[in-house]
Amino acid sequence: MTQTEPAAAHDTWHALTQALLRCPPDQFDDWLHQHKAQLSLAFLQFLKETEVTSAAVLRDPQTMDRVTRYALQIAATLPNDLLAMALAQWMRGLWAMHNQVADAVILFKAALPAFQAVNDHLSVAKLSANLVGVLADVNENAQAEQFYQNARAVFLKVIDKEPRYLVALEQNFGYLLHTWGRYEEALIVHNQVLTLATNHQLTTHIAEIRVNRHLTLGRLGRFAEVEAGFLQDRALAENEIQPITAARIDMDLGELYTILGRPMEALRRFQQAAQTLVLMEQGPILATQATLLRHLGSFHSARLQYEAALAMLEQYGLRTFHAETLVNLAICLRHDGDAKDQQRAQKLLAQAETVWKEHDNPYGLVQVYFERILLAHAQGKVAQTTTLIATPPPLLDNPKLQAEFRLLRAESYRLTGQSIGQLQCVEDYEAVLHYATTAGMHWLRRDALAGLGKLYLQSNWQKAQQLLETAAETDDQMRQVLSVEELKAGFHRHANDLYHALIRGAFAQQENEHLLHYVWRAKASAFLDLALSKHETLVDEDADHRRQIALLRQQIAALRWSLAMQEQRNLQDAQAEAASPELNRLLDQLLQLRRQGRRRRGLTADLAQEPIEKALRKLDADLLIEYVRCDNELYGICATQTGVVVTKRLADSEVIEEIAGRLAHCVESFQRLSPAERQRVADARLDESRRYLAQCYTLLVAPLLVEIAETVALNKILIAPCDLLATLPFAAFWTGTHYWIEQHELELIQSGALLLLDWPTALAYAPPVVAAAASGNATAVRAEAQLVADQLVDSALFVDRAVLTHLKELQRPPRLLHIAAHTIQRGDAPLFTGIQLSGEVLSVEESYDLPLWGTRLVTLSGCTTASGMESDASLFAFQSAFLIAGAQRVLCTLWPVADGAPARLMSFFYDLLAQGVNAPAALRKTQLQLLTEASYQHPALWAAFTLVRR
Repeated sequence: MTQTEPAAAHDTWHALTQALLRCPPDQFDDWLHQHKAQLSLAFLQFLKETEVTSAAVLRDPQTMDRVTRYALQIAATLPNDLLAMALAQWMRGLWAMHNQVADAVILFKAALPAFQAVNDHLSVAKLSANLVGVLADVNENAQAEQFYQNARAVFLKVIDKEPRYLVALEQNFGYLLHTWGRYEEALIVHNQVLTLATNHQLTTHIAEIRVNRHLTLGRLGRFAEVEAGFLQDRALAENEIQPITAARIDMDLGELYTILGRPMEALRRFQQAAQTLVLMEQGPILATQATLLRHLGSFHSARLQYEAALAMLEQYGLRTFHAETLVNLAICLRHDGDAKDQQRAQKLLAQAETVWKEHDNPYGLVQVYFERILLAHAQGKVAQTTTLIATPPPLLDNPKLQAEFRLLRAESYRLTGQSIGQLQCVEDYEAVLHYATTAGMHWLRRDALAGLGKLYLQSNWQKAQQLLETAAETDDQMRQVLSVEELKAGFHRHANDLYHALIRGAFAQQENEHLLHYVWRAKASAFLDLALSKHETLVDEDADHRRQIALLRQQIAALRWSLAMQEQRNLQDAQAEAASPELNRLLDQLLQLRRQGRRRRGLTADLAQEPIEKALRKLDADLLIEYVRCDNELYGICATQTGVVVTKRLADSEVIEEIAGRLAHCVESFQRLSPAERQRVADARLDESRRYLAQCYTLLVAPLLVEIAETVALNKILIAPCDLLATLPFAAFWTGTHYWIEQHELELIQSGALLLLDWPTALAYAPPVVAAAASGNATAVRAEAQLVADQLVDSALFVDRAVLTHLKELQRPPRLLHIAAHTIQRGDAPLFTGIQLSGEVLSVEESYDLPLWGTRLVTLSGCTTASGMESDASLFAFQSAFLIAGAQRVLCTLWPVADGAPARLMSFFYDLLAQGVNAPAALRKTQLQLLTEASYQHPALWAAFTLVRR
C-alpha cells in the first residue's frame, strides 16, 4: 500500500459514511448492493471511531439506532471476517447502553470472544469497561467488578498514551460501587479519578465525575456540599452548552430535594430533566416523578406518569425498575380507581410477581403480597383476603416484615368482621404494639393503636377513645417536625384519618365538647402547623436555635436517604432495623426543639393542648357554624362564646353533592345566556336557582338554627364549611322568603380552630397594589383594575405589567392587594395552580411566601379563585396560601362571573371600604345593593364572591 492509499481510503470511507447516515431504511438494501465492493472490516472500524460514539448516541439516538442496525447488516455480508460482526455488535451495544441496557450486556458479551481470539487486549479491555457500567445497571455487581479488574490491568499499561481509557473505566467502577451501596469506597474512587482526569485535562470527563461524586456525598449525608456542587456544575454545563449534563444534574437535584423535604423544587427539577434526557433515561425519571406526585396527593397525574414510565421501562429492558413501577401503579389504582382499575391492579401485581421470581427477590415478592391484601380490602373481597392471610410467603426472618404482616392480618379480621378472628385480631394488634414500641417505630405503633381503637368502638367507647387519641397524637407530633415546604406539599399524606371514628363516637355519646375538638383537629391541625411554621420564620431571632434545627434536619435527611437506598437494594432490613430507632430519636429531638422555640416566642395553637373555650372566647360573631364530613355523613355544630349549643347529623353527602351539581349547572347555564335571553327567562331561572338554594338552607342551616333561634340573637354568623360545601354560596341560601344574607352578616373561616391564631397586624403598610392581566380583548378586567386603582388613590397599578418582583421585594405589606386575572388549574401538581399575570404566573406555592403579614384584604377577582377548597387539598387553595402568608381576609370567587358584574361589585365594595366599613359588612351591603338592581338579581351574578377570614 502506498503512502497515499490510506488518505484515499479515508476519503472514500468518509463519503460512504455520509451516504449511510443519509440513507432511509427503505433504501438501505439498494445502498448495500451498490456499495458492497467497498465494504470491509476497515470501513466498520472507521464507522465506529468517527460516528458511533456515546456522545453521538446521546445527541441523536434515532439516527444512531438506524446506523447501528445497518452496521449489523453490513457485518453479515462479511462472514469470513469474525471481527466484523464483533465490531457491529460493539456499536449496537453502545446504542443499547443508553436505550436498552439489558441488550447492551448481551451485545458486549457477544463481541468479546472475537477480540480475545486475535489477542486484541486493548479492545477486550474497552468492552470490559463498557460492561462494568451496564452490569451495574442490571444489578450484576460481582460480574461487573471482575470485568473491572481485567480491564484495569490493561489500561494501566497504556496510561501514558491513553489516560482517557483508565478514566472512563474508573468512572464506571465508581458508579458500580455507588449503586452497590459501597459509598465510602465509591467516594475514594471518585476522588482518585477526578485527580487523574484533572491532571490530564480531560474536561469532558470532569463534569460527569463531579456529578457522581456529589451523589455519593449525598448518600453520606453531606448535603450542603452536594447542593452547592450540583448548582455550580449545572451553571458550568449551561455555559458550555451541555444540555444532557444539565438535565442529569436536574435529575440529581430532584432526588436531593425530595430527601431534603423540598418536594416542589424536586418536581420542577424532574420536569426539566425529562424534557432533555434520552428516552431510556426518561422512564426512571417519570417513575420517580410519579411517586413524588402520589405523595403530594395527585393520584390522577401520578397514574399518567406511571403509565408513560411503564412503556419506556419495558421497551428498554429495565426490568427491576419496571417491576417497582408496576407495584406503584397498582397502589395508585387502589387509592384512586374504580372497580375496573382495581381489577387491572391485580394483573399489574401478577406481572411484578413474575419479575421478582425471575430475579429471586423475596423482598419484592413480600411487597406484592402485602399490596394484594390491601387491594382485596379495597375491593371488599372477604374470601380472597382470608385466603391470602392464611397463606403468607416466607417473611425473610425479618421482625419488621413479620410485624407488618400481623398488622395486615389484624386489619383484615377487623374489617371483615369475622368473629372467629377477634381473639387473633387483638393478639396481633398487641404484638405489633409491643414490637413497634420496643423498636421505636412510631408510625407502625400509630397504626396498631388506630386499628385496636377502631376494634373497640362498638364495645368499649372509653377504651377506643383513649387508643385513637393516642394514635392521633403521633400524627400531630410527626407533622410538627415537618418543614414548611413538606407541610405545604405533603398535606395529603399528613391529613389525619382517625378523627372520623372519634367524631362519630363523640356524637353517639353526646359529648359535644369532644365532638367539636375532634372536628377542629381533623380540619385544622395541618393549617395551624403551617401557619405557626410560617410565623416562626418571621420571628425567630435565635441563630443558635435555627442552627440546631438545620443540623437535625440534615441528619434526618441523611438517614432517610440511607434507608431508602437499602430498600431499593432489597436488603433484608438488618441495617434498617438498627437505623429506624435512630431516625425516631432524631425526629423526637426536632419535635422538642420546635416546641421549645414556639413556647419561648409565645406561639401556641396546639389543638391537642388548647381547650376549645380559648378559641370560642375569641369568637367575634354571635354564632359559629362548623361543618364536617365523615365519609358519607355530614355533621353540623353550632357554638357561641360560651360553648357548644347544638350538634346535628345532617344530610348524606350524596344528597348535597347532587344539589350542588344542579346548582352549578343552573349558574353556568344562566351565565352563558345573552343579556336579552336572561331578561326573557329571568323569572323562570330565578325560581329554578331558588329551589336548589332553598334545599341547601333546609338541609344545612334550618336544622341547626331551629333550636337556638329563640335563645341567641343572631346578627353575625361565622361559617366554617367542609370540603363538601366549599363551593356553595351561603349568602344566597333561600329561606323561603329571603336570601340568608338579607337576614344576617355572614363570614367564612376554614375552621373555628383558626381563632386560636394571633390576628396578623403590621405597624406600617406599603401602598395598595392593583394588578391585572388584561391583554387582548379582556377589556372588562382592565376597566375593573383601573376602577379599583382610582378608588385606592395611593395604589400602585400594574395592568399588563409584571408585578411579582414588586410584590416580593416589598419591605412592608401592602394595605390591600387586588388581583384581577384568570386562574390556571394544574391537576398534576395543585401547588403549581396559578394566576396568569402579565408574562408571569403566581402559583399557590409562591403565594405562601409573599410579604403579606397584616395585609387587611387580598381580593382575587378571577375565575374560581376559591378552587381547591372543595377537596382534601384545601392547603392547595389560594385562600389558604394568602391567609397563611399573613392576610387578614381573602375575597375570592366561587365561579367565573361575566358581563361586568365584578367591576360593578368592586366599585360599590371599595367605596364602602374607603368610608371605613369593614370587609364583611361592605360585602354584605354590596350584595344587597346588587339585589336591588334588575340586571343583577340572579345569584349567578351577585353571589359568586365569598369572604374568608383568618
